[in-house]
Amino acid sequence: MRNLVHKTDWLAHVATTAAGTTTINGTTLDMEGYDGVLFVVQIGTAAADNLLKAQGSSEADGGSPDAFSDLVGSSIGASVPLMVLDVYRPKERYIRAVVTRGTSTTIDCGLAIRYGARKMPCVNDVATVIASAALASPAEGTA
Repeated sequence: MRNLVHKTDWLAHVATTAAGTTTINGTTLDMEGYDGVLFVVQIGTAAADNLLKAQGSSEADGGSPDAFSDLVGSSIGASVPLMVLDVYRPKERYIRAVVTRGTSTTIDCGLAIRYGARKMPCVNDVATVIASAALASPAEGTA
């Protein structure tokens, strides 16, 4: 079995954001050729009204006006700083994560991990994935 890094596509998806209460949209992801996407968002201040949800659209730019719509059941939130949302086989081709901040908080990190690629190995973009390594049965010693 190949390492997970060769089976997934990792993207910086939701920008690191200063404290505030505005809603932040992730970048648009094209899901053609993938089965699903795992969104991982870390916020600075845990609060029940800080939420993560997914939206879908049949158009890459969301259309005019914005044609992205909430995906039913995708809104999650809790008094925890790390939120994970897995969307398997979305009906729309384009998808994005949305972070709603009711309580002032930072967004420390927002990742999208596309999986189930029909064409492998996945080649991660060095512009958004700073560095990666794939090890198989590594020996102990100096890293």
